[in-house]
This record gives sequence, C-alpha cells and structure tokens, in this order.
Amino acid sequence: MCRRTPYGIVHVTADATVEVDGDRAVQDTTVLVLQRPKPDAAPEERISTLFRTGRYHDELLRTDEGWRFVRRSASLDGGM
Repeated sequence: MCRRTPYGIVHVTADATVEVDGDRAVQDTTVLVLQRPKPDAAPEERISTLFRTGRYHDELLRTDEGWRFVRRSASLDGGM
C-alpha cells in the first residue's frame, strides 16, 4: 500500500476495539492516511489532507514477551 502512495504520506490509526478470548484477541482499527504538503509548498498550501481511510483487522496472540500480531488484513475504503 505504501509503495503506491505519493510523497509525504502519514499513517494514523484510531478507534481500536479489542475482543480478548484467553490468550487470543481480535482487534479492529480505523486507519487514516494523510498527505502532508511538500516542503516547498506555499504557506497557504501547507495543510495536510485526508488521502484515504480504511480498517485493519488483526489477530493477536499473548506470548511470554507480550501480545504479538499473528495476522493483519487491511481494507481501504474506495479500493486502490
């Protein structure tokens, strides 16, 4: 996903929900992809804009070292 995006991309996750079942858990997270302005942009153009939105769906496992990702899938709104 990140290889196909333009300059200045910022990746933000928010609103995670987690359901724990023993040593396993499922997490769903909103992802926001923002595009930062180029360094040489005029002052009035130095505003980050929302580039994409989507969701992560994660499967997690508790280990002796803490929680670890087993699998992550991503779906972007509007395709890509």
